[in-house]
Amino acid sequence: MTSPIMSAYTSASIYPSPTSYDASSTVLPTTSLPPPSLTMDDVSVYQGGGDAVHLCHMDRDYTFSSVHFLKNNALLGQSPDISEDRTEFTYRISDPRCTDSGEYECRVVGEEGNLTTAANLTVLVHSGKPTLTLPFEIVEGRWKETSLFVCSYRQGIPSAEVYWSATLANGTTLDRLNFITQESVAESQTDACTLEATSQFYYGFSMAWNASSVCCNVKEGANARTACGDVYVIPSDTCMNQTGKFEHPYTCQLWIECVSDVVYIGRCPKGHCIDLQNDLCVSGPRDGPTGHYRYEIGMCQSEPE
Repeated sequence: MTSPIMSAYTSASIYPSPTSYDASSTVLPTTSLPPPSLTMDDVSVYQGGGDAVHLCHMDRDYTFSSVHFLKNNALLGQSPDISEDRTEFTYRISDPRCTDSGEYECRVVGEEGNLTTAANLTVLVHSGKPTLTLPFEIVEGRWKETSLFVCSYRQGIPSAEVYWSATLANGTTLDRLNFITQESVAESQTDACTLEATSQFYYGFSMAWNASSVCCNVKEGANARTACGDVYVIPSDTCMNQTGKFEHPYTCQLWIECVSDVVYIGRCPKGHCIDLQNDLCVSGPRDGPTGHYRYEIGMCQSEPE
């Protein structure tokens, strides 16, 4: 005979009550996507070479309320363009200047948090064509403040390489002169994009340099802009055993004055020539002992007939 107690226990073990299982207490596994990532590349553009465009890209769709661009942590007022699929945001700077260079941040504002990325904008500036200021008093072997060669140019961004070269009268080319030069850049200018710079040197030329061409080269990458001027040297013994004023052999704007065997050079104003007979400067070019004179770089420079 089966015990009632054992029967009840066995029944309960084999057929548990359906009300003993609470499904509502079970935690079901969930999956969530990580936030999308933003990317933005650095941009380089030459001033005057077109617009600068920052493209901020989001790698997947994301619910957001607004997009902003900032420069050096300051909010920019212009609203960016948003693509139709709402994953690309474009910020355009028209006619950028060097002052627009800096770090730009793309910020996407969403309910689940803000997304940010940053990139740099570099506005490059071409260097200017150099100009030469030539000394008017070049006497053989003489070191003097008047024997100063000056190359002036607009400094670019990044700074250009500046060097001097020469072609001697015999055709020999000197690609880089080893003269000691002084470099300077103007500091107080309203337009930081076009700083004026100079490279200059003093040199005591010998007669071997006569009728040579000296050039200042402003090199920007693979390109170089050049300004050249002719060097005409007066022999140091020109005034030996003579006194007075004499024609300059290369330009009518200048004349030679001999005092106690020492050579001095006189100069008329720009656009004028010396009239030694009347001891005055006259306007306009004229014929001289070495041919017909013309004006060049602020001087009347001789031109062979």
